[in-house]
Amino acid sequence: ALAFERTSQPDSALAYYRLAYRTQPDSTSSTLNLAVNLNRRGSRGEAIGILRDLLRSQPDNFPALRNLGNWLALDESHKEAALCYGRALKVNPGDSNVHYNLGRLYLQFLEQRQQALHHLKESLRLDPTQQLAPAIRQVIEQLETAATAN
Repeated sequence: ALAFERTSQPDSALAYYRLAYRTQPDSTSSTLNLAVNLNRRGSRGEAIGILRDLLRSQPDNFPALRNLGNWLALDESHKEAALCYGRALKVNPGDSNVHYNLGRLYLQFLEQRQQALHHLKESLRLDPTQQLAPAIRQVIEQLETAATAN
């Protein structure tokens, strides 16, 4: 499947990822590869279902939790995405991207400014040179200014 993916043959790659998933249903890499490829091909619903199945047997699978959170956020299932990100951070509290994603969800969609502030600060602490650092600093400043004004 990887060889087909590298040679820009997505249909063949997907067929082999499906075969690997069917023949090795307990293989984390086969499951994740299939889900990622399905999502890339526009089958996000199926990809989400596959990750949910994986998480039933491997509830602490960080890549599955992170990807599921990302895809649920894209599907506007913000509360469920936040729960996935929260679970992912219990497994890997040092992931700056998950902290950023969770902070953004809390700020933009869940209206939990204190939680947003915490996760944005943590994202910046973990990776102060990340590409979005200037924008994150600005949002943090705005949140802190608003908090002191109230």
